[in-house]
Amino acid sequence: MKKVVMVLFITLGMLYAKEMPYKIFVESFAKSDSPRLIRTYNKLKKTLRGYKNLRVVKRPSGKYHVVVVETIMDDKKFKKLYAKIKSLPGHKDAFYRPAPELLKEKSNPDAFQDANVNDDSILREIIKSTLFNNPRVRERVNNYTMIGKYVNSSQKHYYPALEVLSASESYERNPALRYLENLYNSKPIFKTQKQIANRMANASHLVLATSDMFIFEVIRVYLDAVKARYLTDLSSKHVTRLENILNQVNSSISISNKKSQKRKVLNSLKALKADLSTQKASYRKAVSALENVSGMKISKKQLVYPNFSYDFLNSFRSINAIAMKCNSLLRAQRANVLFSQNILSANLSNLDLNKLAKVQSIINYTDYKDRVENTSALLRISHGIYNGKLSKAQAKSIVQNEQKLFNTLKNNLGASLQNSWNSYVKNSNNVKSIIENSNSFKSQFDPKKHRLMNIFDMENKYYNARKNVIIANEYIFHAKYKLLGDMGLLADSFIPNIGKTYIANACSIGK
Repeated sequence: MKKVVMVLFITLGMLYAKEMPYKIFVESFAKSDSPRLIRTYNKLKKTLRGYKNLRVVKRPSGKYHVVVVETIMDDKKFKKLYAKIKSLPGHKDAFYRPAPELLKEKSNPDAFQDANVNDDSILREIIKSTLFNNPRVRERVNNYTMIGKYVNSSQKHYYPALEVLSASESYERNPALRYLENLYNSKPIFKTQKQIANRMANASHLVLATSDMFIFEVIRVYLDAVKARYLTDLSSKHVTRLENILNQVNSSISISNKKSQKRKVLNSLKALKADLSTQKASYRKAVSALENVSGMKISKKQLVYPNFSYDFLNSFRSINAIAMKCNSLLRAQRANVLFSQNILSANLSNLDLNKLAKVQSIINYTDYKDRVENTSALLRISHGIYNGKLSKAQAKSIVQNEQKLFNTLKNNLGASLQNSWNSYVKNSNNVKSIIENSNSFKSQFDPKKHRLMNIFDMENKYYNARKNVIIANEYIFHAKYKLLGDMGLLADSFIPNIGKTYIANACSIGK
């Protein structure tokens, strides 16, 4: 039966369009290999951008993701296309099969044109060109650099030192060689390696946290422009469809209640055109906001949904675990807590080793020279016996305040993660449901089976369904990138390994 159906579709394609539907399976990737999947997908889209009736898609297939080229074209053109794809590096194993289901999809031009259009090249370009020009990010980077200079200058206090000393008067010369080494130091953070590390960690994580926040703001503005673009295009196409229906109503002589039906279509058209005018204004405003952020001229074709295919967004538990470990703001505050805790150690002991080798040469009034050589070693221990109750109370108060702030940030992070996850799941389910329902009544758009006004009603339902899908898609992408930001991985997703520039144990998507 399946073979019969396939032959039927292929025959219909040959009769009406002399074109055949094909799917070329280019390459498969493990689900953990998202970066290579996206690179291949983007490169193939760029290579094939000049072809009509063709799209490049990426979708899950069992344990893998696959990159597929879907097209409807005549046999001669297809053979050239297939040969071109196989000649590309890494794609010699590409294979194809007939895809009669694409003929159905082609009957709905919106679905074929809009499906799976994902490209974040312009978004990446905006982020890379603006990130370190942002005043807040630049301030954090400058602070990190200043602390780094302080660390370099202060580290000399923790390494052994060898000093040459010399003093002379008219009758005495005292050259000396002194070796100093700190054996144990439990004084405050600024005088210990551990405290310097905490200060450096705080500055490093604040750079990444501020970068994540700035990037999320850019993404929010970008998604707003993408939504405005798709809503404007959708309304414009729907106006054209309703105008066609109105023309059919005017030209038909078999429609009863022609005036009332014409009035119904006209009223709907009037409301839709007003809505379209509002959406065009919103689109211009959204694009203007994006151009102000980016400093670039943005074309309509560049405003498409971004690529996002990270497999760790499969359970709230895994997301929460990564966020509690990697969230940059939380890690910065954790360093503050450690910093404050060490203030309480100010009254503990300090032990130093001091070795001295000295040569003393004395010339008395009778020109008698006396030369004395001696060496000495000194172990010096110091301990704060009393530092006042006030300073201890202040130190404890600082620790408590920093810990309280850490707990608040942790609770807020948990709430933010839960809200974003709920939004992601809810809107993803809504989109699936809307698409299934809209496809069911869209398939009934056959003038031979339904009256013209029934088709008019179905067109309006389909328009409202697609409008809701566009709005829900913005919520989905917003939630995805918010989760990525809360996980401390947003900057790393656009600039790989950016965290390692500032801190060795930075979290990374590549890990």
